[in-house]
This record gives sequence, structure tokens and C-alpha cells, in this order.
Amino acid sequence: MPHSENTPKQYIDPKALSAFRDAFWNKCKENGIVLEDLVERSGLSYIQVYRIVRGTKNTSLSNVIAMIRAAGFQPKDVFTFTIEIPVYPPLRSQRKDKDGKKLRKSPGPSFFVKEYIENGHFAAGLSAVELTKSVNEDLNKEFDEADFSTELGRFYDKQKLDRKKVNGIYHYFEIKE
Repeated sequence: MPHSENTPKQYIDPKALSAFRDAFWNKCKENGIVLEDLVERSGLSYIQVYRIVRGTKNTSLSNVIAMIRAAGFQPKDVFTFTIEIPVYPPLRSQRKDKDGKKLRKSPGPSFFVKEYIENGHFAAGLSAVELTKSVNEDLNKEFDEADFSTELGRFYDKQKLDRKKVNGIYHYFEIKE
């Protein structure tokens, strides 16, 4: 897929990748583990294992975990290196806009409803109370139940969710196609 200005560039940190690969490979050598052992234990091809363990290109966290597991290590045994942390601006909760108001912390309820639909969270049904609690606890947010109640009604009206009244409370479900 060609890169355009709207396509986010893949994040690659060559120093961190190299630090992981060096720490992992050194631990493998200390334990007498060779690439062929990792191939047999992981079920991946030799070239895949080589690229993950000794290559220079980006790899996925799933591949890293597969190699750590195949070696019989725990992640804490391998992630023993430090990374450089840049100087960042203050956290959003500590900043204000040009009018002195707190910055908006995150997207609104619509974003979270869409994400929850996409990730199958409505399969068993959710009420506005349950959704509000889930988002607030999981992401340390302060949404009000009314925010999600209104948004869930909009998604129902647009036929993006189905709903049933259970004990006087609407529960919303993904629409089975």
C-alpha cells in the first residue's frame, strides 16, 4: 500500500529492537538455545525466526512473545534493558487551552460505542450503566451515564445496534447479519 499523507507511518525504534534482540539472543546463548530450537518450539519457519531474533526490521509483539515462550523465558527475563525517554510536554490533565480551560481528555462517547461494537463487546448486550462503568474503569474516564444513554439511542436509531428492555432497562446488542 503506497504511503500517503493520510496514512500514518509505521513506528520503528531500531535502538529498542536491537536492545531486545541482543538481550534475547544473549540469554538464548547462555542457555544453549539455537535458532533451530526456536523453530521447532514455535512452529514458525527458520527465516521467520531469524528475522524476529536476528533481523533488523520491525516485528510484532506477538512474534516477540512467541520467541520468548519458545525459549522458555518470561518477558521480565528478557526486557532487562533501558530505553531513552524523551522530554514530553506535561500530561493533558495538567494543561489548559488558550482560554485557560482544561484540554479535552479524549474522544466522546460515540468513539467508544463504535470501538465496543467493532470489538464485539455488545454480543451479550450492554446497558448504558454497564458501558459507562466499563469505559470509566478501564480508561480512567469520568463519563456520565446520560452521555452513553443518548449515544446508544442514536446508534439504535441508525440501526447499528439492537435493543431490548430487560427489567425496565434498555440493553443494546450487536445486530446479527
